[in-house]
Amino acid sequence: YKAYHKEKKVMIDVSEIDFRKNRIKGRAGDEIISARFDEVELYQSTGLFDEAGRELFEGDYIKGRDVEKFIDVAGKIEYQGGEYKVTNNITNICKPLGKLISVFKL
Repeated sequence: YKAYHKEKKVMIDVSEIDFRKNRIKGRAGDEIISARFDEVELYQSTGLFDEAGRELFEGDYIKGRDVEKFIDVAGKIEYQGGEYKVTNNITNICKPLGKLISVFKL
């Protein structure tokens, strides 16, 4: 998991999630941060990586190529209907993440 700290405006690599105390703990650069759930936005890994080897998370913006129609697709990774999809509300695109190749984080 990773988390965005709303007040500090930093991304945290989450190492612990404590559901009893409603807190997360992790590292942002050299700083160790402990925060309440209401102070962060939590993002889950998709289990996939982009062409540069960077892990893809829910909420990331990516660009890739549709393997069926061979068109470029750009959008935000969201979890819908039991799978990760790339959505773009401007172009009304909603594609399963697994149907894209040559994916890069924007």
